[in-house]
Amino acid sequence: MRNIIGILIVFLGWDVMACDGCNVYTPTGFNTSQHRIGLFARQRTTFGEFSQLGEMVTKHSGHANDQAIWGAKVLEHYQTYELRGDFFIKENWQISAIIPVTNNRQLLNDVARFSIAGLSDPTVLAGYNFIRENAAGVKQRLGLGGGVKFPLGFVSLQVNGRTPNLDFQPGTGAYSGMAYVNYFITNSKWSGFVSVNYKKNGFNQVHYQYGQTLNVKGDAFWQTNIGKNTLMLQLGAYTELADYDQSTIVHKDTGGLITFGTVGSRILLKKFIIQTEFQPVIAQRLYGTTQLLTKNRINLGLTYVL
Repeated sequence: MRNIIGILIVFLGWDVMACDGCNVYTPTGFNTSQHRIGLFARQRTTFGEFSQLGEMVTKHSGHANDQAIWGAKVLEHYQTYELRGDFFIKENWQISAIIPVTNNRQLLNDVARFSIAGLSDPTVLAGYNFIRENAAGVKQRLGLGGGVKFPLGFVSLQVNGRTPNLDFQPGTGAYSGMAYVNYFITNSKWSGFVSVNYKKNGFNQVHYQYGQTLNVKGDAFWQTNIGKNTLMLQLGAYTELADYDQSTIVHKDTGGLITFGTVGSRILLKKFIIQTEFQPVIAQRLYGTTQLLTKNRINLGLTYVL
């Protein structure tokens, strides 16, 4: 069991303001170098309310161009499902591959307007882990790495003859470069984790570029054994910072900063790790006046240790 305790931290890289399918994913710190395969699901919920003139009542200003949402309460769910594999060359070198599928839904006055689902952009990451353990049983791991997100996801799916905007599409249509640094420390009862990752987005075929993103995450864990299994309780915070999107102009009504709290748990079985995580928004400051507000994120995961 002690061999897989550190592996659970792979769940911490949940990682823009609206489209959760295009977020950064970074393989986070863990305390062993065992191959693993995981299935993950996350959902981001956003909301807003508009007057009959298209002004956003939620934030008291801003005018929406989509007349279908004028006079309506808007609720959007961005759902992402991922198959992930983490593989190791010797002990320190790590290769990660992520294949995501998204399902994005919009409701107006609690009635479904449309749902759009499909393949999102796959990601390949490579990193190096510096590992250290002292005589007192304190284990540390510092991970450095980066990778590429490939523009293979769908970007022009239609619903009832209409093409939803790019935020609702599963893919982004552009290459993205990523870099990350993670630090993990643990003993027999407590664990701490800090992660910083950066993603630089390219322009797609219609010359649109999502804003560059910087994400910072910190968590503390307390663990206890229950029979042959281990329960870990989690408290932390997670911050997303996104720059303006660009096309032929800079879109100053995109991007911003959101900070989430994190409450979660991990159950470590013989070969499986079960993860649940709830992230309510603590504070948000979005650029412009027309963006929907984020309410929360929910993260679930199941990993099999090979």
